[in-house]
Amino acid sequence: MTRMILDIKENTDVKILRDIADRLELVYTLEDVTINNIPPEKLSRIMKGVDVSNFGIPSDWQRQTRKDRNLNISGI
Repeated sequence: MTRMILDIKENTDVKILRDIADRLELVYTLEDVTINNIPPEKLSRIMKGVDVSNFGIPSDWQRQTRKDRNLNISGI
């Protein structure tokens, strides 16, 4: 089995592809990618994520943030 995912902006193009898929007896599912009224182009940027490399080393941040805590782990 092969799965193909298409992002289609125009409803007329969706109709054309649905007609072709029906003619070829293909199984397909349509999904509206608008989530909470977010346009698809903005949604794709959100899903892509951000570059977190500029946040530094996570373990350094954790050490700095928790250095005021005195945890007695010798009894564990």
